[in-house]
Amino acid sequence: MFYSFFHLIFVLSRQNIINSKDFSDAIDVIVANRYETKLDYSTINNNNLTIAIAKLITNKIPLIYSNQGNLEAVNLRWRAQIQENSNQMCFGNYYPELNHNEINGWSLPAELIDKFVVIAIKDEADSAELNETLTNSLELLKESNRNVIELTVEGEFLLDRMVKLICIADWVSFYLAIFNSVDPTPIPEIAKLKKRKEK
Repeated sequence: MFYSFFHLIFVLSRQNIINSKDFSDAIDVIVANRYETKLDYSTINNNNLTIAIAKLITNKIPLIYSNQGNLEAVNLRWRAQIQENSNQMCFGNYYPELNHNEINGWSLPAELIDKFVVIAIKDEADSAELNETLTNSLELLKESNRNVIELTVEGEFLLDRMVKLICIADWVSFYLAIFNSVDPTPIPEIAKLKKRKEK
């Protein structure tokens, strides 16, 4: 994924569609953090965040929430990785819906609602108003004994924060596949769909 991603970013910077200085600085930070991040998530111990999240969503249905601006692509990546690598259903939406219509849906059906886990991905660049509203919504869910995981990463650059969140998603889906007794590499259902399209 990152091979094509960074090629695209490079082309956009060369066309002056994005700020090449910011891009260059962000890449330097990402490269500097890469080895440390790999060690953080590949080491199996009680401090591994991705293993902890994978355990919490095993035999559950994750619902990924994020802002609809900076983190929309990250939200989609989380869903896709869990669905494809872990063979587990995963849904997602954006904060405006959680703060309005969707908060009411967290009541019924009672026999299923405990199967869901909210993964609320926050960005440090989110507005104070959005943060306050989101905090209130998540507190309401917690008070109703709903399963909520809040996730925020630090970083000077948005690109750095996005890459960190995507790395977490990739590792979570890997460990979740193991907990599900699934090989995370093949994609049999997608292969079946492609064969049907070829007929």
